[in-house]
Amino acid sequence: MLRVGSIMMLALACVFFCACNSVEESSYEYEKPLETLVLAVKNKDNNSYVRCFAPTSADSYFKENQDVTVAEDIYNSLKEIVGEAFSFSYKVSDRDQLDDEELEDLEEQVKNGVSIKKAYKLDVTFTAINIKEVYTCEKTIYVGKIDQGWYICGPVDGHFNFTQKK
Repeated sequence: MLRVGSIMMLALACVFFCACNSVEESSYEYEKPLETLVLAVKNKDNNSYVRCFAPTSADSYFKENQDVTVAEDIYNSLKEIVGEAFSFSYKVSDRDQLDDEELEDLEEQVKNGVSIKKAYKLDVTFTAINIKEVYTCEKTIYVGKIDQGWYICGPVDGHFNFTQKK
């Protein structure tokens, strides 16, 4: 009896984990670079921040900037605006899948013969919250699937224009 119960529990656990994993991956894969970007800012991890962008953009950025402080700079700017203790997050409010012509244009921006398999134009709201106030920054970001991963397509961008939400 104990053996049958253990087998059933194991089977249920497998079904649960497989079902949860497949929904997560198929629904939100294109958001992974945004998740990494937000975590990189929270952790002041400059390397991870730059690596959210397409490999050609990241490599160019590293070549042009010997002292990479982009995530630290964003974190420090937020700290000045919002205060010492704050949370930082993002939300995708709209997404449009790019058609073949838009994909070609995006590939030209990314350069170096990079093949983008699929891409989205995302309307993203970044939010920084402290105890009393909410600050937001809205951006349009293009993400693309290059090789096996999703990346932000375009030059490495560390500019956020946060405004206080009333």
